[in-house]
Amino acid sequence: MPVLRRHGLLRQDRPLADQSYAMHAMLVGFGTAMAEPGSAPPSAGDPATVLADTVAQLLEPADAPAEQSIAAAATDTTAVFHATRNAVLDLIARSQAPQQ
Repeated sequence: MPVLRRHGLLRQDRPLADQSYAMHAMLVGFGTAMAEPGSAPPSAGDPATVLADTVAQLLEPADAPAEQSIAAAATDTTAVFHATRNAVLDLIARSQAPQQ
């Protein structure tokens, strides 16, 4: 979320920590409702559409970001995934190295 926010793909009028908390709570709630349909009241809409609308209302800025901002966020997000992948591969390699 910090990368998306830095590039203007998330609203700026709320603290990032609050947005992260709300996103987590929302996804856990939707996940529970999907896994245990009887735990939630019925919806008139498609759950995926309801989730998409909820995320849009919670996080998306009023004005759509420029294509350049989207591309920059994609580049930065890819770099985060690559760094995470490399860190995990390093941990795996170290865990499999012979103990001395």
